[in-house]
Amino acid sequence: MCFTKILPEPLIRLQTKSYIWGYITGIGTILMGLLWVPFEFNAMVFGSWMEGPAWYMENAPDAVIGATVKAIALTSIGLLVVFKKALGWYLIWLILFSFGVIFLSLFVGMAYAYITGAGFGADLFGISLFSALSVFFLTLLWVQVRYWQSRRAM
Repeated sequence: MCFTKILPEPLIRLQTKSYIWGYITGIGTILMGLLWVPFEFNAMVFGSWMEGPAWYMENAPDAVIGATVKAIALTSIGLLVVFKKALGWYLIWLILFSFGVIFLSLFVGMAYAYITGAGFGADLFGISLFSALSVFFLTLLWVQVRYWQSRRAM
């Protein structure tokens, strides 16, 4: 028995949802990967300015390799998301979760040090910065998960 004759016409065709958020996320991740190397080199130049050329010659090879690996990884994840692969979304979720937990733990540690007076350098600016960053990354994770779940086939 053929089911297409039993079901009415509108139930057979499912309307596809827009993937604009996926394209924005993927292109943003690709741009972050491509801009990682210049930002890393900027940090190296600043370190060279502060520490001297000998420090730069000692640390530059490690920074180049690290920046290149991170740039390739972020660009690859962005390409996976642009090409609508689930692995790209799962890796973005892992990155957002990791950043959210890291900043949340820094917020808790700095708030504890500020309250008890045990830590050096714990101030309200750092506490508010780590609080805002943890809320940002965990909220963005929640938005990404909700978006991905809304795209599932029915």
